[in-house]
Amino acid sequence: PNGTILLYDNGNDRPGTDPAATDPAGRPYSRTVLYAIDDDAGTVTQEWEYRSTVDGASAYAFFVGDADMLENGNVLVTNGGITDPATTNVQLVEVEPTGSSGGNVVFEARVDEGGWFTYRARRVPSLYIGGPDAG
Repeated sequence: PNGTILLYDNGNDRPGTDPAATDPAGRPYSRTVLYAIDDDAGTVTQEWEYRSTVDGASAYAFFVGDADMLENGNVLVTNGGITDPATTNVQLVEVEPTGSSGGNVVFEARVDEGGWFTYRARRVPSLYIGGPDAG
């Protein structure tokens, strides 16, 4: 919105990282990034970055993921194919973007059972017609 672009960066082939690294700092990670575009100056500036974590380690979804700006200004992040040595799973995070790095997580859901992945997610206001109190 307004001269910005929101991207989901899977983190594939990031220089200096190795999926087989024993040190977590050397492993790849996925992230969501907001860039500001100044057409007149011909520049692009990173304004915000969010890295999801799973069990204290950076999430890495090397083959599917998505990020969407929501109407309320929050960002919905879909880490759709998080992998570890044994399985694939899913993490959905709604984050309130604050500052140049990180944010306030307002919602998180995970599918930890192995073998699941998803391309993207959508936030819906309610599963009930007329709202949650509709009879």
